Amino acid sequence: MFAAMWGVCIDIKQYEAGIYQQVVLYEMRKDGSVLILMPERAAGVICSKGEEEILALPAPPKYIYGQRVFPVNHPERQGIISKIGWHFKRTCCFYAIAVEGKMQKKRYFDSDLAPAENGDEKKY
Repeated sequence: MFAAMWGVCIDIKQYEAGIYQQVVLYEMRKDGSVLILMPERAAGVICSKGEEEILALPAPPKYIYGQRVFPVNHPERQGIISKIGWHFKRTCCFYAIAVEGKMQKKRYFDSDLAPAENGDEKKY
């Protein structure tokens, strides 16, 4: 078994699974395919062409799925990381958060967010 890595799913067949052009935690399998571990909504999805369908990230995202954060300019708006996208032009992650179960329309970058004090610890 291989170590888990972070990457961007570029497999258009995964559009319906909601992970196309999203940052995913994945694991390479012995047969060369890729097993998606995070986000939870896509856990267990297999990309059969392996690294052709996943672009490896140079570093893990600053925040991970399910982590509690808040926008630095609105500390009262505490939410949970629901989506992590990849900004191809800036070559960095951006995040979507859900506040009280409702997705916010704004996309946030690393410097726009701060971890909540009672936030979940980073696992990866």
